[in-house]
Amino acid sequence: MISRIRSGKFWLKTLSIGTLIVLALEGGARLALHQLIFNSDHIYRSAQTALDGTKRSIRFDADFGRSWFPRPTLTLHNVVISKPGNDAAEIHIREMKVGVAWKTLFGADPEIEKWVIKQADLGLSRQANGNWNLADLWQQKGDGWQVNRLIIENSKINLQTGNTLYPLQLAALKLTRDDNSYRYESEGKALLADAETDWQSSGFIQPDAQGWRLPDWQLAADGRYENRPFSLKLNGNALWLRDTQRWRFNPLRISADFPDENIHINANLPGAEWSENRFVASRINSFITANRQNEEWNSSLTIDRLVWVPALLDVGEITLEGSRKTEQSREFMNLRSSLSWQPKDGWQLPDIALSARQEPLRNNAAPRFASQLKGSLNYRPDGNWQGKLAGLFDQSPMSLSAVYQRSNRHIEAKGEWQKLNLVPYLQDVNPDSGISYPAFLQSPQAPSLALDFSVDTLQLPGPSIDNLKGRLQADRQNLAFNGSAHLYGGSSQGSFVVTNTQPLSYQINQQATGINILPLLEDAFAYSSLTGNGNAAFNLNAQGRNRQEIIASLNGILQLRIQNGAWLGMDLNHVLAGSRQNIRYDRTNRTPFDHFTLNSRIIDGIGRHQNAELRSKQVHMLSNGNTDLKRSILKESLIISNPQSKAAPIPLRIEGPVGNPSITIDYPSLTRGLSTPEEKQKIIGDTLKQQWNWLSR
Repeated sequence: MISRIRSGKFWLKTLSIGTLIVLALEGGARLALHQLIFNSDHIYRSAQTALDGTKRSIRFDADFGRSWFPRPTLTLHNVVISKPGNDAAEIHIREMKVGVAWKTLFGADPEIEKWVIKQADLGLSRQANGNWNLADLWQQKGDGWQVNRLIIENSKINLQTGNTLYPLQLAALKLTRDDNSYRYESEGKALLADAETDWQSSGFIQPDAQGWRLPDWQLAADGRYENRPFSLKLNGNALWLRDTQRWRFNPLRISADFPDENIHINANLPGAEWSENRFVASRINSFITANRQNEEWNSSLTIDRLVWVPALLDVGEITLEGSRKTEQSREFMNLRSSLSWQPKDGWQLPDIALSARQEPLRNNAAPRFASQLKGSLNYRPDGNWQGKLAGLFDQSPMSLSAVYQRSNRHIEAKGEWQKLNLVPYLQDVNPDSGISYPAFLQSPQAPSLALDFSVDTLQLPGPSIDNLKGRLQADRQNLAFNGSAHLYGGSSQGSFVVTNTQPLSYQINQQATGINILPLLEDAFAYSSLTGNGNAAFNLNAQGRNRQEIIASLNGILQLRIQNGAWLGMDLNHVLAGSRQNIRYDRTNRTPFDHFTLNSRIIDGIGRHQNAELRSKQVHMLSNGNTDLKRSILKESLIISNPQSKAAPIPLRIEGPVGNPSITIDYPSLTRGLSTPEEKQKIIGDTLKQQWNWLSR
């Protein structure tokens, strides 16, 4: 026996027989594969059986590709899976290779060693009932085949939600079996909301008694939106529940970065569940930070109990807290409300609670925008919205309601304030610096605005205005106010219009009655030489980038009617007490009067008047001249007389700065027509004597 084993003939026979057996087995395998697997009829039957119950059909080219090494492989071309009930393509695969494990031919469990899909094209959309169009395919039960490797290359997915299409390019997907789990790696491109994005994803898929588990999965994306870069990362633990067709996340973490704007977003969902027509999250915590253009932003968004179904979004409570810091101020805001959405009703925030505060960091200014407000907001599907807020603004009661009409892009609003203090908001405004039209009104998408308002007390750096009522209208071209108010101790009504030209144009038309004239003239024209109560009317227009340009371009009409006042800076008793040619202006001096009237026409910042009249029991004065409002210079010719005397009037001239003019007797007017020095001296002496006697009574 041993000698036979050592014999070369024995091994030659053994090798020959073994070779014949291998060849027989290989031939039998080829025959089995050809008859059982690679047979055309068998392939068609198996493919169609896999679609049983879907009302879909499958077709592919008849020229199959077959190869035997390194594994038996079948190649199909132009594989088309139809839509349910018709022949239109839902999925188109240009090439598909299926490689079967050799052991499958010898009675082992069916096993696909390598499955390669190239250039697949499919549409993925949500139907009216909330289900996905391909749900019937991924819910199909397999026939026991095990897949060791799945590779998808250069494929496209057209994802459609509503009327929006999101094209996805799947560059590569590799699914590799590792013991009892699968490792996957994928990458591709997406176009979402005009943002082109490159994405990569990796992780493990593990079978679970309930379905499939994805522990510590990751998705990273980098892209550009409006030519600005961004990055997005998602990770967490996921569980696919087979029976209920749901995804369960515990947790889900999201982060996003926008480097150009230096914006960072982080969100965490401790627990969430998603299915074809339902998403539920017990809580969502998110944090946003931003640093841009010397501004530091910090905010947090918290959502408690979010439920979404195709026709309903319900949020138990949403809380937004935020702060903003600049070199000038710190700002804080807190917003809370429940929230819901339905197709017919739109967005509803029924119980808004809003608090806000701004703390200036310069000049020890008082806080601004200190608000404690409650209200509601409804944003309808047609784009119209309405909202209201009421509560405390700067510690004073207020209410505001507004309605927006999308058809004409118009906001109609109504506001009521008990007290509105604008001093803190205007203290940093320099009227001598550049003035521009409000930026929020210049946007092409900016709506027009009409606000009916009432303010019991409006506090300004100058006057305090009471019982202010009117209508404010604003659009891209004009900002106009029409209304009435109690101010300067009287009442006023009229209009004020700002037109968006270059530079800005202004028009004011006001009629005031029973007012204190001095503060009005000081605030409007920086003129402070008249006191008393009376009426004022002015119709003025101007144009300019700052206060100086506005005054220089001022045109219009000014009318004054004053009673029981005084002309400050000059005492006519003192003027007529001697023969001095130059009389010092002194603001402590006064010339009382019973009545004063002025009709002035202003042209290019210079007011000209004729026969301005001042009357009292002892004084009658007529004035002609002009006031240069640009340079604050007076030039007046006055005629002073005694209404109770036949004495000759005394002419005076006032010239120079408004705050300190020179006052002289107008000797040329007094001596006009006289030829000799003796005659002139006599008329001067007689006139002064007569007027002095009159004034001294």
